[in-house]
Amino acid sequence: MFVLDIALGSVTIPISEIFSGIFSEEKSNYTVIINEFRFPKALTAVFTGVALSLSGLLMQTYFRNALAGPFVLGISSGASLGVAIFVMAGSFIGFSIAALTSSLSIVVAAIIGSVLVLMLIVLFSTKLRDSVSLLIIGIMVAAFSSSIVAVIQFFTSAELLQSFIFWTMGSLSSVRGVALLIYFIIILIGVLGSLLLIKPLNAFLIGESEARTLGVNTNSFKWQIIFITALLSGVATAFCGPIAFIGIAIPHLARRMFNAYTHEKLIGYTIFSGVIFMLMSDIISQLPGSEKVIPINAVTSLLGAPVVIWVVLKSKKARSF
Repeated sequence: MFVLDIALGSVTIPISEIFSGIFSEEKSNYTVIINEFRFPKALTAVFTGVALSLSGLLMQTYFRNALAGPFVLGISSGASLGVAIFVMAGSFIGFSIAALTSSLSIVVAAIIGSVLVLMLIVLFSTKLRDSVSLLIIGIMVAAFSSSIVAVIQFFTSAELLQSFIFWTMGSLSSVRGVALLIYFIIILIGVLGSLLLIKPLNAFLIGESEARTLGVNTNSFKWQIIFITALLSGVATAFCGPIAFIGIAIPHLARRMFNAYTHEKLIGYTIFSGVIFMLMSDIISQLPGSEKVIPINAVTSLLGAPVVIWVVLKSKKARSF
């Protein structure tokens, strides 16, 4: 899938040219397309698939809720709010359009928004006794942030509003060079942190009180899960925009496809499935043979929404309401 993602697009690149093009110093048309555009974009798809699918798995385990995802704590909405406030405030102060719409500025604004929402959620978590209440608070924070974004959009100029809307559609093509290295390092930290939590994650599968009985420090575990989830989903949203349904859908696909229910296997299978899903979505979004590109968020929603519907229909709890 990684090789196909590089090969397919508006210009089809022969498979034999891909491996030579990546390591070649010649400036042919193929090497420029591969090294400047498609190879970084394919790597971004891999990192994003890891980040969103793993953060979704952590949320579903912690909340013991089949429909929990990385955006349940309002991190994605916080990133959107950060970008919206930056664009709106910058336009009032008199920043240039180029400064407001540059990828670095948007990434910084998105990270700040994510961190602020995370701090708010952590503050609420100290006042709550159970994870379900924190889940509800996260949903309300996300709704509140989205409402503020909608108000800001109403007062924003058409040019800046268009740039913001493009960011909300999601894109894998703006992460290159040093930003790609930073993205990799943050994802690696999140993955290693998740692997260190395998035992308490397995204990949480049977319930929070049972995990506490087995010796899990639930307060410390809560902070670690929130931090890792915010780190993974926050950086993915900052670099690529809000990408929906991967965090909700992929952990369920991994459980069903590989019949894995403990985190020794489930973490690896979820990451693998998330990477395949993102690469496949990126291939579809490129519309091979066409010069047009579909927003990646639209593709992941089209593929992920049926999975979420299937989860709801299969849920015994959903049928009891």
